[in-house]
Amino acid sequence: MDRVLFGLSYSVMPDPQTVLARAWERLRPGGRLVVLDGGLTETRLGRLLAPLVTLLHVFGPGDGYCRPWQDLAAYGPVSVEWMHRRLYHVCAVQKPAA
Repeated sequence: MDRVLFGLSYSVMPDPQTVLARAWERLRPGGRLVVLDGGLTETRLGRLLAPLVTLLHVFGPGDGYCRPWQDLAAYGPVSVEWMHRRLYHVCAVQKPAA
């Protein structure tokens, strides 16, 4: 694959690091892996949102505190762009060319 995009899905995957590793294996040299997801817990309101995020952990899948940029760092330098007052982030890493 030339590109892999996780769009508003990474934080709700039961085992995102395994999915990330499998996507990386299938990515061609020079390809890019991108994660676009919500980052509510990274805002100034993060402390106020903590009880809600805790409830989401109980009643639904995912991790409201996931930080995909840390997971992607295992594969190379990561670019992170925050948008809409830090409500969303786009993280990307490029697979080295062969």
